[in-house]
Amino acid sequence: MSWREDMISRLKDEIEYLQATIRIMHADTATIGNASPSGRLTSLNDDAIAHYERTIEALQKIVTSLEAKDY
Repeated sequence: MSWREDMISRLKDEIEYLQATIRIMHADTATIGNASPSGRLTSLNDDAIAHYERTIEALQKIVTSLEAKDY
């Protein structure tokens, strides 16, 4: 496996992981948040999902570029 194929494989694995994490957050199976001094949890899922979606978009562009050998 060349470095390019290895990088593409690793990036695709990362994309799949992030997509699975987003699905879990949408299902409210997991919550990322802050605990206030009173013990109340403030959900940051929407912020995390938006960040993961931007990350996925950037990684997909890199994969496309690597697959096209356009770098």
